[in-house]
Order: sequence, then structure tokens, then C-alpha cells
Amino acid sequence: MEKASRQVRQVYVLDDNSYASTVADAGVCIEICIFFEAEKVCLVQVEAKRGLCIMAFTYKKERGGRIMKTRVLDLGCGTFPYQGNEDEEVVSVDLRPEVEPAVVHNLFIFPYPFEDSSFDVIYASHIMEHMKDNIQFMEEIYRISKPNAKVIIRVPHFSGRSAWCDPTHLRAYSYYQFYYYSRDNRDHYGNCEFKVKKVELRYIRFAHGFFVSKILSPMINYFANLNIEVCEKLWCYYVGGFSEIYVEMQAIK
Repeated sequence: MEKASRQVRQVYVLDDNSYASTVADAGVCIEICIFFEAEKVCLVQVEAKRGLCIMAFTYKKERGGRIMKTRVLDLGCGTFPYQGNEDEEVVSVDLRPEVEPAVVHNLFIFPYPFEDSSFDVIYASHIMEHMKDNIQFMEEIYRISKPNAKVIIRVPHFSGRSAWCDPTHLRAYSYYQFYYYSRDNRDHYGNCEFKVKKVELRYIRFAHGFFVSKILSPMINYFANLNIEVCEKLWCYYVGGFSEIYVEMQAIK
């Protein structure tokens, strides 16, 4: 194992294609590993104390050795598209040409016009409740996700008024639904494998003045997310319901 000349905290160069298992098995206590291959640069973030691989991203190299930006897919971008940063290449998809998406496509039609394992991040904000088949939707997200891709999903919570007032909504959600796409769950659905990394109830989706946005909503969110199951069972309706569920998942491939 050769130590790299340019360091990012602790950086090592390893000549091995199976970088994630190598780091985990060896128990190397470092934070960042860089792996050079013929056409790829693989960055692996490792838990320093136990040497466990907790996140991995793969980038194709451009000519001159520059690393391509993280590819983000914004499904159903609408009028509130994903706000990317300078390190991200955002591909937006929507049925309506007037919102100027990068790709015009009806999300009810499968497969989507992308190759397998195409994206590092997939963002779907208030799209899933419109889908006729949620399992097929998650399978398609899985197909176009790169290994360990980050999947961000926002959906209406069952207790919120906005979940039921839109005539195109087919369902509302409880926080636990997203655990059914993990094989660790006793009842697993779909030809896919996701690990839930984060799930939150959110009292409001948009700003509603200083008091609600800055004081009331953060306070309610704090207590709700201490134990979401208790909140859903006992008191979510007493505060007028929650607007949405925010979920972050990891595609396991």
C-alpha cells in the first residue's frame, strides 16, 4: 500500500478493484481512500475507528484527469426543481415541457430513458404519491442508481391535509413504508434493496411566517422525531397533522 503524495487528511492508493470490501476486511483506520483504475476514480469514506466502509462514490475520469461531477436525477422536477451545487450535474425529468426539464418523459411509463447504474443521487419530491405502483417505481429507481447511490424521497404524511386535498394523490404515507424495501425487513417487497439512512416527519413544507416557520415547526419536528412511531400512534393529529415525510436511502448493490 503506497501513501499518496497529495493528502486529503489520510489518503492511500490501493491497486484493487474491490475497494469497499478491501477496506472493510483490512480494517484500515482512515477517513478517505482514493483508488485509481483505468477509467475511474473511486472515493471511499471509511469510519475511522472501526475501518468500516460507510459510503462510496465512483466517478468516471475525463481527459486530463479531471473528475466528473456527481450525477443527480431530479424526478418530476416541476416548478420546484432540485437545487444543485457546482459539484453536481443535475438531470431533471418532467412530463411538462413548459417547466423546461432536461428530459421530457412520463414517469408512469417504464423503463425510464436511462441506463442501469447511471446516477449518484436520485431525488423524488412529492412524486411517489401520484404513482400507480410504488413497488415498480422503487424498482426502477434501484435500476438506475449506482451502487451506494443516495436516494432522497419526500412524500405527504397521512395526517396532513395536503395528503388528501389533491385529487391526483393516490395514497399517503407512514414513515415505516420505506423499510419494506430492505431485505432486513421480514416483509420485503420488490426486486430492489435499499437501506434507510434517515427518516423525518416535517410539520410544514413551505414557509408560513416567522412564528410557525422558525419557532413552532422546529419545536414540533423535534419532539415528533424523537419517536416517530409514538407520534403517529398518539398525537400527530392533535397538532393539525404533518405535511411530509423526508427519507434518505442508500441503494445496496
